[in-house]
Amino acid sequence: MKKDGLFLGGLLILIGSLWLLGNLGLISFSIYDLGTYIRRVIELWPIVLIIVGTNMITDSSAVRNTVLALCLLLVVVYIAYYQQINALF
Repeated sequence: MKKDGLFLGGLLILIGSLWLLGNLGLISFSIYDLGTYIRRVIELWPIVLIIVGTNMITDSSAVRNTVLALCLLLVVVYIAYYQQINALF
């Protein structure tokens, strides 16, 4: 697995996942709401500490990739959940 494109690849997967969920009607996603989504992601800045810490203490790329995937999944779920809560109020 190439490490050079891991961040960019993960970012593209995240954007594609959000876009797909929006197209399927599972979440309300609009390009005009992008600022709101970015603010929600910034609230999750401690995830960066988790990823950096994992990279510092382990040599296993499998562990690193698993932690990164779980963190990205957490961000997607958080955005989707927050969007659903806002729709109720």
